[in-house]
Amino acid sequence: MDKDLAYGYLAAEQSDFVGLVRGLQPSQWEAESLCDGWDVHDVTVHAACGRKSLWEGLKLWASVGFGSPHKANAKEVEEHRGMPNDQLVHWLATSIPKKGTTDSMNQLRGLMIHQQDIRRPLRLAREIPRDRLVAVLELGLTRIGDLNLGSRKRSAGLTLIATDIHWTHGVGPDVRGSGEAILMALAGRQSALSELSGDGAAQLASRS
Repeated sequence: MDKDLAYGYLAAEQSDFVGLVRGLQPSQWEAESLCDGWDVHDVTVHAACGRKSLWEGLKLWASVGFGSPHKANAKEVEEHRGMPNDQLVHWLATSIPKKGTTDSMNQLRGLMIHQQDIRRPLRLAREIPRDRLVAVLELGLTRIGDLNLGSRKRSAGLTLIATDIHWTHGVGPDVRGSGEAILMALAGRQSALSELSGDGAAQLASRS
C-alpha cells in the first residue's frame, strides 16, 4: 500500500479513537475491556504507547531483554497506569510519529482492534470506514500483519465472507459475518464468535 495512504489511514483511525475516549464517563474508564486484565484506561495507555517510532520500539524491547512483546506491553501500561484520564486523552491525540518513522499499517491494525476492545464491552457501536477495515483485514492475513495476532492460523482452510462489505478471503468452509466481527474473531476475541455463521464458524471458534 502507498505509504501516504497508509499514514492517512493511521491518522484518521487515531482521531476516531481520541473521539471515543474523549467522550467517556469516569465509570467507563474503569470498565473491563476485551484484553485480559486490562480496563479501558489500560487499553488506551497501550494505544498511546503504540504510536512510537521503530527506534523507540527497539529500545523498549531491549529494556525487557528482547523477550515476549507481552512483557514490553505490560511494562508500558504499568508505568502509566496512574495517568489522569484527560492527560491520557491528550497523549493519545498527540502521539502519532512523523511520517516515514513508523510502520503505519501495523499501528493501524492495533488501533482498530483496540478501539473495538473498548467499544464492544461498553456497547458503543461503530461503523468502521470500509477502506480502513478492508486494509486491516487484508494485512492481518499476511505474514507481517499476523505477528502477535495468530490470524493466519485461525483462518487457515476457511473462506471468510464479510456480509456488510465486499470482501472475501480464503478457500474452504464458509465463515460469514460483519467485517468487524471477522476481524475481531481473527484477533482472538471470543465475543465476536457468536456473530459469525457458516459451516466453518465452529472450526474458527475452536481455534480461539
